[in-house]
Amino acid sequence: MSRRFQGLNAWLLQRVSALYLAVFILYLLFHFTLSPPASYHEWRAWVAGPVISTGLYIFVLLLLGHTWVGVRDVLMDYVSSLVLRAVLLLLLAFSLVAAGIWVARILVMVSLVSVK
Repeated sequence: MSRRFQGLNAWLLQRVSALYLAVFILYLLFHFTLSPPASYHEWRAWVAGPVISTGLYIFVLLLLGHTWVGVRDVLMDYVSSLVLRAVLLLLLAFSLVAAGIWVARILVMVSLVSVK
């Protein structure tokens, strides 16, 4: 695959992820405005549902991918030192992976803990 198509893939990921993120955030805003949960247990039961938990997993994955492409492009454009850019990209990658694991752990725990 040529470098041109790699840039196209990054561009496409940014656009698709931005669209999904915006639509999902609007859905959450409308849902919580029209029918906010009365308690933590009600909220946890809602999040543990298969449709919402799948949507949240997709949201987190696309948010991490969107962040990676955006920050990577900024670093590639504005950090001229190759060593500094590599270190910053490595730190970004580790932090995004850690954040993804942390959120996945939270979502799995919400799904596994029995709702009373």
